[in-house]
Amino acid sequence: MSLQSLPNGFVVLLCEDEPLTRMSTAATLQEAGMTVIEAGDGAEALALLDGMTGGRLDLMVTDIGLPDMCGMDLAGRIRVSRPDMPVIFATGHREAADDRAIARSARLAKPYDDVALRGCIATLMAPLSDPAAA
Repeated sequence: MSLQSLPNGFVVLLCEDEPLTRMSTAATLQEAGMTVIEAGDGAEALALLDGMTGGRLDLMVTDIGLPDMCGMDLAGRIRVSRPDMPVIFATGHREAADDRAIARSARLAKPYDDVALRGCIATLMAPLSDPAAA
């Protein structure tokens, strides 16, 4: 499934501490018709999420190496209230924590390009856009 075949309007929480990477990633997501909520660290992401009580959130893209917490810890905290939240872990470190045991997640190696990001999202989000999966 291609990213173009996903419905517009997915809401993505993007947590990335590197401003240029965050801006580039947000632009790619917005060009694909997604609404992007940006955070520069884990605490900001959690505060934004607290302000969205009951609001729609379809996907999180997070750096693993955030300055204030591990992206995997952030995902764990978010999944307390949103247990089925798909998560993409972006990292430039080969020795990063193992995310394979986390359901509905994928790892995206930095540096990544638009094609890699879009492919990862399309694969991870396909079950949400497939009426037969509902």
